[in-house]
Amino acid sequence: TQTGRFDPAEPDEVYQESPRTDGYFSVPWSSGWTSRIVADGYLPQPIVAEAPAADQESIEVTIRLKRGRLVHGKVVDHTGQSVSGASVFAIGPRRINLYDGKAWVDGANGREVDELAKPVQTDDDGWFELQAGGARTLAVSYAGLNAWVAPLPREGDAVIRLPTPARIEILYDIQGGDAIGQVSCQMLGGDTGVRSFWMIPVQNPGRLELTGIAPGNYVISRWSSHDFRWHSRSTALDPQTFEVQPGETKTIRLVRERGALL
Repeated sequence: TQTGRFDPAEPDEVYQESPRTDGYFSVPWSSGWTSRIVADGYLPQPIVAEAPAADQESIEVTIRLKRGRLVHGKVVDHTGQSVSGASVFAIGPRRINLYDGKAWVDGANGREVDELAKPVQTDDDGWFELQAGGARTLAVSYAGLNAWVAPLPREGDAVIRLPTPARIEILYDIQGGDAIGQVSCQMLGGDTGVRSFWMIPVQNPGRLELTGIAPGNYVISRWSSHDFRWHSRSTALDPQTFEVQPGETKTIRLVRERGALL
């Protein structure tokens, strides 16, 4: 369910989102606010269109979801060759985090697969069929590319041509740090509805190579954990923001050359 003051010109702008998988929901009602149900493959539907009568303690509503557009398409790489086994997602109205062919969320036990984001897989010839619902764009993720967003055509097949993947080389040397460090890589996706954020262990000192990187803007940080009296906390340190071009190898230095042991 999504609750907020919806602007018809920007229907994806909401103030609160409450994903549930058990079928139950609870939403407030106040002047100017409304709520809707969103589900992969279906068009968003309002829960109530107007305020309930003041003397009603409860109301019963039936919400009938409508299927959205069925999209046929094909995924090819930068040479025009078909890409099989790639995950294709319909993007919107939820923002999702993609890498390694899956959508991810932060759960109680760490990073978990986002069960609400249901992709389809391309066949041996790169073709796919997807219920797009109210989506505006499509996204592809697989072992060969962390995430790529493509427009959804108004009609006809969607042909998604992936860019030439890039590489990121990380030189890691933190004197006094843990023997195994933690590095995060995040693609800065803007308003595409897709982010790509993942954590990677790295030997200290050592070298780490990230392949299958989509061109774009990224930030890489190293993480340090601190134990306080009542809790522990991880902090992102030494963030480096940069742009990587198709086919480029970008070298990032996470090296302690001066300063305190932190």
